[in-house]
Amino acid sequence: MNILLLSNMGASLRNPSQGVFVRRQFNALNRLKSSQEQLYLYEMPEKALFAKSSLTKYTAFFLGFFKRFFVHKAKLDVIHVHFFFPTILLAVIYKCLRNRRVKIIVTFHGSDIYHYSNPNKLYRYCVKFIDHAIFVSQDLKKRFYKSEIDSSIFSAGILSDFAVKKTAEKEFDFIFVGTLDENKGAKRLIELCEKLKDSYKFLVVGKGPYQAYFSESTHSNIAYIPHLDSTELASYYQKSLWGLSLSHKESFGLVISEAMACGTPVIATNTDGSRAQIDSMENGFLIAQSEELVKSIREVVHNTSDTDYQALSNKAAARAKKENVNIIAQNIFALYRKIAIYNES
Repeated sequence: MNILLLSNMGASLRNPSQGVFVRRQFNALNRLKSSQEQLYLYEMPEKALFAKSSLTKYTAFFLGFFKRFFVHKAKLDVIHVHFFFPTILLAVIYKCLRNRRVKIIVTFHGSDIYHYSNPNKLYRYCVKFIDHAIFVSQDLKKRFYKSEIDSSIFSAGILSDFAVKKTAEKEFDFIFVGTLDENKGAKRLIELCEKLKDSYKFLVVGKGPYQAYFSESTHSNIAYIPHLDSTELASYYQKSLWGLSLSHKESFGLVISEAMACGTPVIATNTDGSRAQIDSMENGFLIAQSEELVKSIREVVHNTSDTDYQALSNKAAARAKKENVNIIAQNIFALYRKIAIYNES
């Protein structure tokens, strides 16, 4: 069985973490293959990531796919598409022109649904080719325009590096990890840092349009790191009292599960992804999008006793175990094999 993971994201020196969750899932899947199974990963080529136009970018992406997989002697049995549109076009073309028996699985990550609330005809046409859909959260599935579709709910998964370290000393009150843009709540984070600068210490990890505020900040309460590998990041989660997720829209924020796995409870704005991971006041806290964040976060921290915090920490770590990428990979590989058997019958 030949399996291809197909993603329109890719790593670069400028942004090494882009699409990292797809690569981690690929590596976990690759460890499960038998001698009769072969896995391939095709991402957006690095040179295409810096193209000035989407047309140039996707032309390079499509041409690279055709050169690599249309002339390949062995036919693909399963194509697993990450981020549905327009990446799905490659899988559809392959099915129509190269192997009509290939099975197509799609993982919807969020933007491929949020940005297509009223999908066009081409989007709807391509949906007809999906043999199985994976949604990263139940609430994301509810937003999909087509209710009747064979599907599963799996996140992309987190590494085993993210775990509790009981001897870690807390150095930061809050840790924020993610792209520093509007949707991820960078402006909200700036407001928090400004209004709580005399009381709490923040660690900010990430890059994006708002990174200059953090990289150039002279506030003693802000520590900024552009990028960390998983081992380093885990150690900083362990050194932080609270995780922050301030997104406006989020299908499944893996950084929430990463923090929780390290025993760091998360205070998050209410999104599809945060609801999927946090039981408010049990293993973390959910804050309404419309609430005054500074006041709400200050109240959460002030009203949480040491005993309550430890209970939150324990429950957060227990909840995050189900998102381990090795467990996710086992479920997805079982799906590949099931579909392949169906394909042979």
